[in-house]
Amino acid sequence: MENAPTEPGSARSQRHIPPWRAPLAAALSAALLTACGAGEDLVSGGGEHTIRLSWQGTDQSVHYLHGALVFKEHVEEASGGELTVETYPSEQLGKADDALTMLRSGITEAAYVVPSYHPELRYSVAWDLPLGLSSDRSAEGRWRAVHENGPVVDEYHEAGIVPIGALSAANTELTTVGRPVPDLESVRGLRIRTGSDLHIEQARAMGGSGVTGTFTEMYELMDRGVADANLFQYGSMRSTGVDSLIRHGTVGLDLPSTGVSVQMGRSFWDGLDEDKQRIVYEAGRVASASATDASIREAEEELELLRADGFETHAWSDEDLEEFDALMDGVLDQWIEDIGGRAPEAVEQARRLAEETEDDGVTDLESDFESFPF
Repeated sequence: MENAPTEPGSARSQRHIPPWRAPLAAALSAALLTACGAGEDLVSGGGEHTIRLSWQGTDQSVHYLHGALVFKEHVEEASGGELTVETYPSEQLGKADDALTMLRSGITEAAYVVPSYHPELRYSVAWDLPLGLSSDRSAEGRWRAVHENGPVVDEYHEAGIVPIGALSAANTELTTVGRPVPDLESVRGLRIRTGSDLHIEQARAMGGSGVTGTFTEMYELMDRGVADANLFQYGSMRSTGVDSLIRHGTVGLDLPSTGVSVQMGRSFWDGLDEDKQRIVYEAGRVASASATDASIREAEEELELLRADGFETHAWSDEDLEEFDALMDGVLDQWIEDIGGRAPEAVEQARRLAEETEDDGVTDLESDFESFPF
């Protein structure tokens, strides 16, 4: 969901499709599973350890530059070199929707995880609901959620993973390949690329249809005409090449961006001594705030670059926005009904924790390792 900041005054980036790598080959998978003991206890507290960090975006994405690399620098410096971080951007170790499998099998020790790609992380998706949260408040609230008992913490325990980061991107808007979208009615009939079932329901509520595709599939779906619109934030358009396709977009819908976490395999985490766990925890906290703030800035910069190249933005009327908000409230209610179980509790927790945060545009994740229940 990302792209590197651009030099002031530059025009649109070069048009290209980033070098997305193929899924993990069977031979590599077998080799890594053998080397890592297929998820058994991989480390003993002291000594030197290597953390392989699997990342969805490219090595030029804002979350990678300001998240993964910040994490790596902090871990290696704070541990005096006893912990080494190897980063693998562009899905080199496996596809984003295979992240939990890679963590549990030992293919990677840590990974960029999009909860909406994984049905077993259903309660974490509550933070993707249209709750009216800004990106910094979403990241701060999700970080607080992993420090108290509740549905989110419980599903992480059940999944065998440890949340060491909570990142957000700028809020989501609707962009199109060719059709102007000056009002809600103009959305009708658009084939809208989204990343999850929840976002498909948002697309349908707006009058369009949903086309499921991950961040890495976004360019291909729109280039081939499978989708002619996109629900996404304005950052990362250049890193995916989508900036060469889109011509119109909304401003002011402010749907929440897809929540992202950085997770560590539980067996690896448990094998670290407490000092190293603290280092990893603190690195994840610092990197999450850094990546979220950089992503918000990038979206603002990239929107201006798009406009300078002829991209047209559309602000809807107050009446259309009121109708849009009512439609999104319906999506929220339907999600609670469809998910069932502890879904109401997950939404209540998200609202409560978000209210405890400050909407000041700066991501401030508090350090509280003592209450971290992992």
